[in-house]
Amino acid sequence: MLSQLLTAFRFMVLFTVLTGLVYPGIVTALSQALFPRQANGSLVVHNGRVVGSSLIGQNFTRPEYFHPRPSAAGDGYDAAHSGGSNLGPTNARLVARVTAAVEAFRKENPDYTGPIPADLLTASASGLDPHISPASAEAQAVRVAKARGVPVEQVRALVAAHIEPRGWGFLGEPRVNVLLLNLALPALPTQPGLSVTPVLPAPRGRLHILDTYAAWSASAKLLLAGEADYVVNRVQENSPPAHVAGGAAYARYQFTPRFFLANRFEYLDDAGGMFSGKTEALKEWTLTGTYAVAEGFQSRLEFRRDFSNQPLFLTSAAGVLKKNQNTLTLGLIWWFGGKQGAW
Repeated sequence: MLSQLLTAFRFMVLFTVLTGLVYPGIVTALSQALFPRQANGSLVVHNGRVVGSSLIGQNFTRPEYFHPRPSAAGDGYDAAHSGGSNLGPTNARLVARVTAAVEAFRKENPDYTGPIPADLLTASASGLDPHISPASAEAQAVRVAKARGVPVEQVRALVAAHIEPRGWGFLGEPRVNVLLLNLALPALPTQPGLSVTPVLPAPRGRLHILDTYAAWSASAKLLLAGEADYVVNRVQENSPPAHVAGGAAYARYQFTPRFFLANRFEYLDDAGGMFSGKTEALKEWTLTGTYAVAEGFQSRLEFRRDFSNQPLFLTSAAGVLKKNQNTLTLGLIWWFGGKQGAW
């Protein structure tokens, strides 16, 4: 009897270690190495902070955002009370709920006269569905565009860019993640210009700039230069500061008296969105060739590549931004005054 108990105890300890420590440890290590984002909950980070998960829906009600489908989870998208309404198709409460959803949608979207997509009127089984159909996003595009003061074509192009295809080409239906789409909305390019609306309360902040520049003539033909900048900005006296750090490196080589080649690299860490409106890191590389055709007349060819870790640069599709851009410029410089010294 005792030997049987000892054998059972040994197996219990062995399988406790194997299934409770070794197996979970191996699975955790593999998932963190191969699928770190998914293993940590598919978290969505915006401007340096976690704003949700791409797998869990959130409730948006303001007119300038796309709205998700109805939710029966608690008071709406309550992850602690996930579940559906469990109401049958003939249930009077379901009929009343759908009728109310139709009235609310028509009131919020008076410019849309087409049939309302079913997913905007009915809740999902979990109550936490993060997606809506492309048709549901299209039905809300006019309202979002008007609320943001941008052309509806830009909003529609952004919706089209966020349509996720069927899994493996045949599983499920095309869909749009509401959270990711709404996070992309502030990046919509708008008509440039200065606002004439006064800022209230009037800014009473402080702006501190530290700028350091150094240049070195390594030889008669080679010039090297570097620059470092640090900016601290407070819009109001008690507002949190925005920190911006940047730097640049420059090299120019004079191949002949008439021709030189210049190379420049710049980096800007806009942590508070002071210059670009959102937290991002900007990089720029430029290669410039200049040839003096005659006294007072130069020709210049320049290639520039800009990078960002956030969508920033315009594309040929209205409202769709990308993370990099290339620019090629040909310029002619005519100096009308008396030019002194080397080119």
